[in-house]
Amino acid sequence: LRTVSDLFLSVSDGGVVTWASESCTRVLGIPTESIIGRPFESLVHTLDAPAARAMLAADTESGLSSRRELRFVARQGGLRTIEVFREDRLGPRGRTGIELRGRDITELKLVEQQTRRAAQMEMLGRITSGIAPDFNNIVTTIQGHAAVLAHELRGTPQWSGIQQIQVAGDRLSALIHQLLAYTRMQPLNPVTVDLQATLRGMLPAVRTTLGESINV
Repeated sequence: LRTVSDLFLSVSDGGVVTWASESCTRVLGIPTESIIGRPFESLVHTLDAPAARAMLAADTESGLSSRRELRFVARQGGLRTIEVFREDRLGPRGRTGIELRGRDITELKLVEQQTRRAAQMEMLGRITSGIAPDFNNIVTTIQGHAAVLAHELRGTPQWSGIQQIQVAGDRLSALIHQLLAYTRMQPLNPVTVDLQATLRGMLPAVRTTLGESINV
């Protein structure tokens, strides 16, 4: 028990820790003497306290709630995700307490999250690269017709509206490029921009997005 990496805890029927292995100190950074005598639920994050209580109160004969993933509060407020297994300690007259064994899976959960995010980004990249050609064809059509209209209607009241269509088409084309770059389907191409002109061009869309309650 002095060398194992798993955490071992003995808990009374009242939910109080009566013994803790030295591995608790190595994993959580908390001395065992500070753990013994505390309610078990006080060792975990407040949001996981109900699950900790339910684990201790569960009827193990039913085969339910014998395993839980709980976030333990480590030294200086850090959190460690521990996979906890419960077994009853039995005596001649029945259960005398509860034995808990915990395995630190913090790094494993982090890797799972990173893998899940990577899979999501890969899927987003496939979707984006699949629809990008169709979007580009649509934008090309819009921009082509807008250019013809802008030439024919120059000097008329409708000309400014045609210009807005052209600007919107350019923005959509740039957005497609940014999505492809964001999902790493094509390399980034940094360019020098006029920040004031860029912000001015964004104002109409920003005002529409934020609504009337916010002035820009």
